[in-house]
Amino acid sequence: MMKMRLVTIIVLSLISIQLFTQFDKFCIEFHPSFLAGSKLQIEKEDDGYTMHFQSNEINQKCAVPDSFAVVLEDFLSSYQCAKKTMIDTILHKSVLQNGDTIIEREICFGNDGITVNGVIQLAEKIKSFQFWSPRKNDKNHELVALLFSLMSNSFTDTATVIYQERLEQYFDFGLGLKKIKDKPLQYKLYGSITEDKGEQLRSFFEKLPKNKLVYIDMSNFEGMGTMFEDDFLDVTETHKHLFWIKCSPIAKKMLERAEIASNRIQ
Repeated sequence: MMKMRLVTIIVLSLISIQLFTQFDKFCIEFHPSFLAGSKLQIEKEDDGYTMHFQSNEINQKCAVPDSFAVVLEDFLSSYQCAKKTMIDTILHKSVLQNGDTIIEREICFGNDGITVNGVIQLAEKIKSFQFWSPRKNDKNHELVALLFSLMSNSFTDTATVIYQERLEQYFDFGLGLKKIKDKPLQYKLYGSITEDKGEQLRSFFEKLPKNKLVYIDMSNFEGMGTMFEDDFLDVTETHKHLFWIKCSPIAKKMLERAEIASNRIQ
């Protein structure tokens, strides 16, 4: 047993050593259409990696956990650096029964969304990449999801959290929703709710306990279609212990328009 533990420690140490010789710097810039741009830089230091996140009035720096650094290194080892702009093509390939192959290309373009570019530096070699508004299950979106996971678990400053929640809306993450704590039960609903997020919203409402005190933080809520007003009213009326708290001006206006009682809006 002692030998097995020793072998495990040695293997993990070798992985760590290999990691810290893989890349010296990773830098990615976000340029959303209607939000201030930002930059995330992960750089090798003597005792590990540090992460630096900057935007207007935001300047946060912290250490990168070794466990995450291993995951990032593994991802980047197979990441194909490429440059994709607002006009791009998606390749579709299908094989017919007779063996013939049909290749189709779907042209994607847009004026809004978000442009992302960055560089990976390994010793004296620098690789650059760029992409625009990646879709879910795309390799570029996987990279973004990985980085957002790191940032959300590292930065707790209010201004940084608010900015990241708004930046998140430019990607294919679905409904802006997260649990804040269990006692009392509290969630945060943020960003905008569009038609494609309706199913997620209703599923969340259906799973809320009716016999517990529930708070839903709306401090960074940015809007929704009128089609969802009945859903908000129904969940409030069927859950007598549910309260909408820290409401942004937009959230308060929309909850009032949905005819939710004022004593349930805080």
